Amino acid sequence: GIVAGRDSRLPDGNVKKEKIPITGGIAILIGFSVASVLATRFDTTTGIIVMFSTLFMGIVGFIDDLFKSKKRKGLSIKAKVVVQLLVSLILTFWLFYYHPAYTATALSGKLATMDISYFSASCTQVLFIKTISVCFDKLYPLWIFAIFFVIVNGVNFSDGLDGLAVGVVTPPLGVAIVGSYLAGHYLIADYLNIFYVPFCGEAAVVGSAMIGASLAFLWFNAHPAKVFMGDTGSQALGATLASIAILARQEMVVLLASGVLLIEFFSVVIQVLTRRITRVLVRRGVLSQELGLFFMTPFHHHLIGGDAKSSNYRSLLKSPNWKEENHVVIRLWIVSIIFAILSLVTFKVR
Repeated sequence: GIVAGRDSRLPDGNVKKEKIPITGGIAILIGFSVASVLATRFDTTTGIIVMFSTLFMGIVGFIDDLFKSKKRKGLSIKAKVVVQLLVSLILTFWLFYYHPAYTATALSGKLATMDISYFSASCTQVLFIKTISVCFDKLYPLWIFAIFFVIVNGVNFSDGLDGLAVGVVTPPLGVAIVGSYLAGHYLIADYLNIFYVPFCGEAAVVGSAMIGASLAFLWFNAHPAKVFMGDTGSQALGATLASIAILARQEMVVLLASGVLLIEFFSVVIQVLTRRITRVLVRRGVLSQELGLFFMTPFHHHLIGGDAKSSNYRSLLKSPNWKEENHVVIRLWIVSIIFAILSLVTFKVR
C-alpha cells in the first residue's frame, strides 16, 4: 500500500510512521464531493469552479501518491508547477469572462459596477484601507498563480505531523468562507466597502463541505495518526482555500489568515536558497561547511528538532527541540487561529 516515509534526523518516535497509509485524502475527496453536490447550486458557476479546482488538484495528488507507492518517487517538481499553473490560468480566464466583481460605494449607497475589462477585473483590495485597490492589469495571471502556488504548497508542506495540516488550514479556510459570504451579499459588501461578487456565497458552501470532510478525517489523523492525507488531500485542501480566496477577491485577507502556511512554505524556500548559496561558497573555499537557516524544514520539523550530528550542514537558527509532536501541533494550531482572528478584524478595521 501507500505508506509514509521518515527522515533519519527526526526523533526515533517517527519510525513507527513508516507503516501509516497516506490514502486518507481519498476519503476527504469523497466526503467533499458528496456534500458539495448535495448542497451547491448548479445554476451558477461559482461553486462549480471551486469544486473543479479541488478535484483536479486532488486527482493530481493521487497520481503523485500512486507513483510514490510504485516507484518510490512521485511527480517531479516541474510537473506539479505546470499543473498548478494550468489551474491558475483556468481560474484567471474564468474570472475575466464569467465572474465579474463590483465595487460598492459607501458614500452614495449605490452599486457602482466595474467594467468587465482586463484592467478592472484584475483588482484586489488592500488590508486596512477601504479606498485603495491594487490592479495588476496584465500581471494578474501571475498574481493568481503566485497565490495558488504558495497556498497549495504551503498546505502540502504542513502535512508532516499528526493532525497538523487540517488544524492549521481550517482557520484560514474559515476566514475564506466568511469572506466569500460577505462578498456575495450586496448590503454587507456595501457596508464593509469590499468587492461585491454575485453568487460568491456558493463558494462558502463548497468550502464548508471541505471543512466538514477534513474534520471527519482529523478524527483518524489526530495523534497517534492511523492515516495521513497524502498529496491527494493536501493538494485538494490547498486548492479549495486558494480558489475561494481568489474568487472572493480577498487574497490578502486570506494570506494573512494563512500565516502558518506561509511560514511553512517560505521556510523551505529560504532553506533551499541558503544551502545552495553556501554550498557554492564551500566549493570556492569561502566557507568550511555548508549552512542552513533552519535545523530542518518544513518549519514544524525545525521546532521538533532531533539529531544534529547526522546532518551534513550547520543550522544558523537553533531548534527549540520541543520533541513532543503534540506540543508542536497544538501550538501551531493556536498560532493559526490567532492569524485567522487578525484577518477577520481587517474586514471592519479599515
